[in-house]
Amino acid sequence: SPAAAADAEEASAAGPLWKLGVCLLGGLFMSLWNPLTSVAQRDFAEGAGLSPYGSFFFFAVGIALSTLVLLPFFLCFPLDRAARVPLPDVTKEYGKAPCPSHLYGLIGGAVWAAGTLSNAIAGQQLSLAASYAIGQSAPMVSILWGVFFFREFAGIPLPVQGLLVVVVLLYMGSIALIAISQSCKIG
Repeated sequence: SPAAAADAEEASAAGPLWKLGVCLLGGLFMSLWNPLTSVAQRDFAEGAGLSPYGSFFFFAVGIALSTLVLLPFFLCFPLDRAARVPLPDVTKEYGKAPCPSHLYGLIGGAVWAAGTLSNAIAGQQLSLAASYAIGQSAPMVSILWGVFFFREFAGIPLPVQGLLVVVVLLYMGSIALIAISQSCKIG
């Protein structure tokens, strides 16, 4: 029956601790970006490290190759513990998508690639810490678009508005601290 299927799906859904663990693991992996980029580009001026373009090239190749492994894996073992999705079904649905949908994906990928490459190039001119801080301000831009342009938070209660202001201030403060951390020498 549909009710039994819904109950079984709800019972197998990921709980809060699982979701928290996935977020923490994802955050850990994301936190490796700047240190690994720094190591890859170290000594580039002396001819020993990768250029920002070389670093980006190997990053893009790594994404392409890992997708061939990770996509089938996460279709079989979804992070949200939902039902498995067969790869042939996904490829069939992908082929049915209208051309503009694919074009939007390509445009989004191109914009992301340009931003990532610009961030890597800026790391050579500024510092990788300052460049990383600037790159991490993208979610702040999306929050501001949501607040001021799309009015996504119109009519929310005053305590929630206060929390949104606190989030924005803390986010801006953390970006500023990361940006100035390069000039602070300890020891």
